[in-house]
Amino acid sequence: MNPYADILSTAAEEIRAFAATEEGRRWESQWYDRVLSLVDKVRIQPTTSEAERYLDMVMWAIVDSGPLGKGFGPSIDRAADAMQRRRKQEFKERRLSK
Repeated sequence: MNPYADILSTAAEEIRAFAATEEGRRWESQWYDRVLSLVDKVRIQPTTSEAERYLDMVMWAIVDSGPLGKGFGPSIDRAADAMQRRRKQEFKERRLSK
């Protein structure tokens, strides 16, 4: 199990709740379906690197055409923060090992 699976356990409910709001109706259901599919793919990946590949896709979908900064998916935000912290730590460790 990858480290993002538990963090994203409530993402589908958050996405559906946002989609039902006045603000959320601005995006088509196909966009939400795409994001839900990507979130599911993040959750089922067996390794961190594979999960991060799909989490990057989720984040790009939101940045590119989604409700960025609208409180869209708190668990997605937490997963992205965790990924960023892990990547920064990995970068520091690589630099210190040289």
